[in-house]
Amino acid sequence: MANIFLSHSTIDGELANYICESFESRGLSCWIAPRNIRPGEDWASSITNAISEADVFFILYSKHSIKSSQCAKEIGIADRKKKYIIPYKIDDTEPEGAFDYYLTGCQWFIIDPSTGEYKMDELCDAIKGVILQKYDEEQQLTETVPVQNNVPDVRSEVVLSQTVEPRIKTDMLVSQSASKVAAKETASVKKTESVAKTVRKKTTSAKTQKTIRKRTKAQKERRNLLIGEICVLALICIVGVIGITAVIRSVTGNENASSEQGGLFNKPNGTTSAKYFEYKEVDGYIIVMSYTGTDGNVVIPSEIDGKKVMALGGKIFFCNEYVTSVELPETIVEIPTYAFYKCTNLEKVVIPEGVKFIGMHAFEECTSLTAVQIPDSVVTIGDFAFCKCTNLSDVKMSGNVQSIGMYSFSNCETLSTIALPDTLVSVGDMAFAYCTSMSEITIPVGIESISANAFSGCQDITVYYDDASYMNDISAIVEQLSEE
Repeated sequence: MANIFLSHSTIDGELANYICESFESRGLSCWIAPRNIRPGEDWASSITNAISEADVFFILYSKHSIKSSQCAKEIGIADRKKKYIIPYKIDDTEPEGAFDYYLTGCQWFIIDPSTGEYKMDELCDAIKGVILQKYDEEQQLTETVPVQNNVPDVRSEVVLSQTVEPRIKTDMLVSQSASKVAAKETASVKKTESVAKTVRKKTTSAKTQKTIRKRTKAQKERRNLLIGEICVLALICIVGVIGITAVIRSVTGNENASSEQGGLFNKPNGTTSAKYFEYKEVDGYIIVMSYTGTDGNVVIPSEIDGKKVMALGGKIFFCNEYVTSVELPETIVEIPTYAFYKCTNLEKVVIPEGVKFIGMHAFEECTSLTAVQIPDSVVTIGDFAFCKCTNLSDVKMSGNVQSIGMYSFSNCETLSTIALPDTLVSVGDMAFAYCTSMSEITIPVGIESISANAFSGCQDITVYYDDASYMNDISAIVEQLSEE
């Protein structure tokens, strides 16, 4: 078990290793990839277990880590595991997307590497304080005194160990104590019997009084008259309220009094009523957590209660069988993990400009989705994002996508062609596997890594490429396809 899990982009590896050594030279243990991953060990399981066991999650925040899908996954796991997160900012890159969401409210360490001051002593003191506090809390939970019937009271043992009187005096004290206990028990029984008698007497008296009290004829008439007056008054109040409500609706055009609005916000441009969303406020912004309605066409507003909708909760439309089209607000930067997973009737989704990350499994098995427009703002398409969208035939990818995750478009059986942008840096395992209708693909020159099985199962595909640094990767792809 390590004190610290160190998350970083591989591009920042040199600085990450220096920080790791600094931690360990000051008596703190550190887990860092790939150093702590044993040969042959499953990468994902190793990272998840290390985060679970660590006391502190440390993220080396930079312009490189914010583009790393691996760092985004790790920080999401740390948040779910309720780990103490410390962001260590080394440049002027502002938090955005998932990082802005997860790191809000964290204690930041901001440094300038050009000055050579890394604040390691201050950082280690803070981490040791967190670990000590965690240890104290665990100790408080585990410090309990076991109580057993056959074990004498600790206080009795202390009294007996301190006495200097003869044993006969101790026996006398025990005997006197037993006599006092017996006397108290006898008094308690007598008191209980006395209380029971008193209760019976009072109950009998109450029954007698109830039998004796009888209303006269005049009293009955006054009582009936009073009840009638109360009923008339209540009826007048109800009629008055209905009348006032009708007047208000006629004046305001029923904009604010509609029962469909739930009194939360107006419904401009076909926006779905707020009562069909579960949401929460965080630091003055709204996070829409889930959709509970049954409407097919859904428009998520950019504001609720006068506050901006800045994020969507994971699984917001998870396995929703009603939704057919969704328009997302322009204020969000990420489509979260499992957002539309198995929305089998979803035919259309409008992804607004401003979204930078399409999360893992976001549209997996949306079997009615036929086309998707990925805006220029998107830089990362997560693992399994459009996996098994069997009717997806038209994908217009933005010119700024840098990373396509593993299995992201696998088993899209009707996808025949897709243009990969020149900005693309990496393509993950099985990214386009079993896209059986795909006939050709052009690999951009700027790509740095592409999996040999990225197009596995695409039997009739032709791969176009230039002679570049990724030549070995392309050769592996061609060999993989020829073997199939």
